[in-house]
Amino acid sequence: GVIPGLQTRVINLDRSPDRLARIATDLDQIGLEWSRLRAVEPDAAGNTEQFLYNRKTAMRLHGIDLTRGEIGCFASHVQALKEFLDGNAAALLVLEDDAEPDAAFAQGLTQSLDTLRNLPDLRWSCLNLAANYHKRNRPLAPAGDRMLLRAYYFPISTAGLLWSRTGAQSFLRHVATAGACLPVDQQLRRHLAQTGLGLAYDRPLLRLRAEKSTIDERPASRRQFARVRRNLPNYLHAALHHLRRT
Repeated sequence: GVIPGLQTRVINLDRSPDRLARIATDLDQIGLEWSRLRAVEPDAAGNTEQFLYNRKTAMRLHGIDLTRGEIGCFASHVQALKEFLDGNAAALLVLEDDAEPDAAFAQGLTQSLDTLRNLPDLRWSCLNLAANYHKRNRPLAPAGDRMLLRAYYFPISTAGLLWSRTGAQSFLRHVATAGACLPVDQQLRRHLAQTGLGLAYDRPLLRLRAEKSTIDERPASRRQFARVRRNLPNYLHAALHHLRRT
């Protein structure tokens, strides 16, 4: 139930009690201690200033405004990191409420923490438990039946993230400087491509439910040029770190 040094938070909107009930059942069945984080939802008037939304950079990188749901999701993850750093836990597990943790996940989570503790010289910020990316990575160590990878091009998903304290501090500093200018999964990839401190597995550890997203549907009119301009620095940073094998 209690994993020493680990804090677990589940991000959930007030208007999604059914989703909370499902993941609560899963977590209680595997005996993992956790607490709910009330997801941020900007008001209908679009009052987003308090969430560090950088509209100018968002338009340059994304070609269109972030939706209220994207901004709220970003702000929720930032809140989880801030509350984590206010406490004494050594690591933070952040789950979104479409995650489906089971007994295999619980075992894999314990193996993940043991593996990271047995690599005291490893510098890392965030381990993606819910997604992988088969390029621009290198093996670090086995963890159960999976291989822990240095993920130079961090997978796109924030459904299950394991954070170190230094990683949380680094990402919050980045957000304080750059503001929220991309959806949080894309901005996290951008940040970790720059630092080279992202981790993932060769196969995802965490399953996801086939739930409809609670984030507003993104318009289809995002400019292709903006997409290329947004992703090109990620490719370059990831390739450089991969060549250096940092």
